[in-house]
Amino acid sequence: MRRMDPSASPSGQLGLGFGESKPSDRLFFALFPDSAAVARIEALAGRLRFEHGLRAKTLRADHFHVTLHFLGDYPQDLWRPIAERAAHAASRVRASPFDVRFDYVASFASRRQDAPLVFRTETGEALRELHTMLGEALCGLGSLIRVAHGFEPHLTLMYDEQILPWQPVDPISWRADEFVLVRSSIGKGEYEPLGRWPLRG
Repeated sequence: MRRMDPSASPSGQLGLGFGESKPSDRLFFALFPDSAAVARIEALAGRLRFEHGLRAKTLRADHFHVTLHFLGDYPQDLWRPIAERAAHAASRVRASPFDVRFDYVASFASRRQDAPLVFRTETGEALRELHTMLGEALCGLGSLIRVAHGFEPHLTLMYDEQILPWQPVDPISWRADEFVLVRSSIGKGEYEPLGRWPLRG
């Protein structure tokens, strides 16, 4: 796996528009569950599909993640300098490891079709703190980098037309000891980790 140098200086000035270029790559920061948590999440998703007659496929196991910051969709000639800027910002974040714990599921009903069915938490303070710290580091890096201020920690299980109401489930947890910058090729369904930053406090 190629690793970006987090100590590299950010790239120079970027243009403000995409011109005629079509976005080809998506960038986001995320936390990924460990293998034990992934197995339990897969089992939970399978049980929900059976109990509620859901038709959608569960997301790929290696795609289960908690998005910390979605940076945007970019054309082929722009995602690298954006990623370099984001990596430089990430290298300034100092946070301690913490436990991630999800304990209920619900659909995001804002979409009429293929609503995300997500795993959520009623706590998540440490997740919110990491989101805030990373957001503060990303601010000021250019208008092409999105910095979301609102944050509802969740992990998407699948996209289904059926809307499930809030319901508690057996908690699943794992120890978060790093966060990752991910590149996703739009339409190809592949994730490429571009850099990893340990949580050491």
